Amino acid sequence: MAKTILHHLYDGEINPSEIIGMSNDELLKIYAKIGDGKSTLYEKLPQCTLEELERIDELADKAQSIHGRDCFLYGFKLGAIITMEVLSSKDDLVHKNDLK
Repeated sequence: MAKTILHHLYDGEINPSEIIGMSNDELLKIYAKIGDGKSTLYEKLPQCTLEELERIDELADKAQSIHGRDCFLYGFKLGAIITMEVLSSKDDLVHKNDLK
């Protein structure tokens, strides 16, 4: 029996945060510029400043991850609510006189 999408999600085989944006050229260019800028800074800054920058960078990554997860959950819930609303009002698509 083939796995459902929910099974794939549960098993960690589908990870939206690793897929979303990877085909977006603009986003990839921004990531490249960020990487280049970090490399330049790492070469110029003293060790004590580098350690502090790395701690701040880890916090920023964690915040971005939490925000991305929350956006995904919100969007998923919103989509489910919209689907429920559409399905609950399906009778509006048919004129009641046509059913007689």
